[in-house]
Amino acid sequence: MGHGTHCAGVASAIDNSEGVIGVSPDSTLHAVRVLSSVGFGAISDIAAGIDYVVKQGWDVANLSLGSPRASKIVGDACSHAFEQGTLVVAAAGNSGPCDNCVKYPAAHPHVLSVGATNEKDELAALSTTGPELDILAPGTNIRSTYTSDKQPYEAFSGTSMAAPHIAGAGALLMADGYDNAEAAKRLTETATDVGLSEKEGGAGLVDIPAALDI
Repeated sequence: MGHGTHCAGVASAIDNSEGVIGVSPDSTLHAVRVLSSVGFGAISDIAAGIDYVVKQGWDVANLSLGSPRASKIVGDACSHAFEQGTLVVAAAGNSGPCDNCVKYPAAHPHVLSVGATNEKDELAALSTTGPELDILAPGTNIRSTYTSDKQPYEAFSGTSMAAPHIAGAGALLMADGYDNAEAAKRLTETATDVGLSEKEGGAGLVDIPAALDI
């Protein structure tokens, strides 16, 4: 409950002098529901959700979800999205410490796979690692929007929180004229080396100002 709302706020909460500001507050945000309120759903629904994003012509798809099993239809949907110009970003998973255990769809080709760091810019203990990992983003005690009227903001941890940092950054780059492949390359090329192997941290910790050259 509230997981999607929290991720949405990380990516794109508006700057209204209240609460939190997302990475890309001026982006238009669309919610595509593919799982139930308790986080379960059919693989076919995830693939259909990705296809829906592509049909709408939206720039970025954030997938803060995962499974230990590969799915051909989801993998094909991710590849099709990439070919059509959509930047697909996915959470690597919260099974750390582990070895070669990046979750799907993050482990599929043509998906930007995101791990999480802690408050010290170190690899978060829960963050899944493996050769498919592309980049890291903050994912520990991230305060964002929530669904409760009594508590409209909450702090969560996980690669689900890290992924929308990258999705928001990708949206900013694509608004500046980068295509999806160029945006992914720019984010990884400008990431900060935090002393981890590629398997542990991909290209390193995202540096959004460096990626935007500001």
